[in-house]
Amino acid sequence: MSTLRSFLAIVIVAFFPSWVWAGQIVVFGDSLSDVGNVYADSIALGLTPDPPTPPYYAGRMSNGPIWVDYLADAMNVPRAEASQQGTGGTGYAYAGSAIGPGTRLRNSIAIPGQVQPVSNTGKQIDDFLAASAGNRFSPDQMVLFWGGAQNLLQATLTGSVASGLAAVAATLSEFELELRKLDANGAQRVVVPNQIDASTAPFFNGYGPTLPAGTQPLLAFLTVAFNTQLDALLTGLMADPTLQMQLFPVDMFGLLKSVEANPSAFGFTNATTPAFIPGFGQVANPAGYVFWDPIHPTTEVHQLMAAATYHAAVPLPGTLPLLVLAIGLLAAGRGGARRPRAKGVPAGA
Repeated sequence: MSTLRSFLAIVIVAFFPSWVWAGQIVVFGDSLSDVGNVYADSIALGLTPDPPTPPYYAGRMSNGPIWVDYLADAMNVPRAEASQQGTGGTGYAYAGSAIGPGTRLRNSIAIPGQVQPVSNTGKQIDDFLAASAGNRFSPDQMVLFWGGAQNLLQATLTGSVASGLAAVAATLSEFELELRKLDANGAQRVVVPNQIDASTAPFFNGYGPTLPAGTQPLLAFLTVAFNTQLDALLTGLMADPTLQMQLFPVDMFGLLKSVEANPSAFGFTNATTPAFIPGFGQVANPAGYVFWDPIHPTTEVHQLMAAATYHAAVPLPGTLPLLVLAIGLLAAGRGGARRPRAKGVPAGA
């Protein structure tokens, strides 16, 4: 672990005791947040376990714990278990899911050629409510809702700016409906990260299939458009007096841009090639790599994501100069859309 990541971990443990804010986390989203649903379903369907564990970690799409795990640890609450494990888990995210209702077919990255159905975020929310007491969120639950990557990929594959922008607008309309459903069903605190720029991932830079010319720059363009519109959506929702929930945006786009621009400042030595390539194997030591496989980040990157989320979503005690310094280092040079303050959180909180 790099010096900065170690420092962040020490600061979180030292300054954020269990009083903090929530007794349980509920997770909706895609592969960056899936704590084992695709894995559990692949086994139940008689398919090859996906992702293969090892080299993947405990059904996660990474080589170790992911951001929702690290966030739970920092908050001193139980890690979310996969809802499909049959243990009452509150991790509903599915790798390959999109913003929207129903299900879609996911093509595996770790097991080329394997396809299985996954629940989109709208269905994830419905499934959670159906399994919950009173079909509502409880007051002590914090919701983590990170989605849109598949929608952006599908928007990019339209091949045109106009069609892609129309798809982005439709995705944001569905996103708003799902956020309002969370509010209508009792969610009180909802964390909403923006989208990272997947166009810089190895998958789009020689470690994935051959894609049509212009795919990479179009994906980068649409990602910025998505984040800009998401920023405006969240700003509008936080100003809506009819909504009861608090929204906490997290600038994951800016975080990853900072890491890719200056990897060594964050303790990384390789920001361009994957540590593991399905069908070819992995490097002896993935420490120092930004990407675990051609599209998913390593557990070290997930640590940074958790730290950024903690900073955005947890009210700070009165004086935390060390944390301010740490987050200042973390956010140095970040890009992307402006992130609005959470509704209901006073200045300085």
